[in-house]
Amino acid sequence: MKNPKLWKNLVLLTLVFIAGGVAGGVATHFYIQRALAEVFDFDRLPDHAMKVLTDRLSLQPEQEPKVRAHVTVMAAKLKVHFRTAVTAAGQLVIESGRLVDQELTPEQKVVHAEMKREFREGMQKGMNITLPEE
Repeated sequence: MKNPKLWKNLVLLTLVFIAGGVAGGVATHFYIQRALAEVFDFDRLPDHAMKVLTDRLSLQPEQEPKVRAHVTVMAAKLKVHFRTAVTAAGQLVIESGRLVDQELTPEQKVVHAEMKREFREGMQKGMNITLPEE
């Protein structure tokens, strides 16, 4: 090491780069999580849609109640269909888990059971969807 100051600067620059990457990754994770929560908040969808439609289409006051009624019905249908689709997808994951279990060793089955439990808890916590136990 002929130039210790150069090495210190390189290490410092590397640490700053790594810290920036970690901070960016964490910030992106929380941003995406929040954005998805807003997108799938079907109860707030009519208000958001009405704001956009009113601004972009210059809706007249007499049009707003009629348009709101349509948007509200659409949001309610989306909520039902989305929940049905996510529940069906969750059921497929459970079914796949049962098939995977047939190929695992007893030790692997213990780990896989924990993974399946975490999946069910995530569905319950994140989307209020209860999937059946095995």
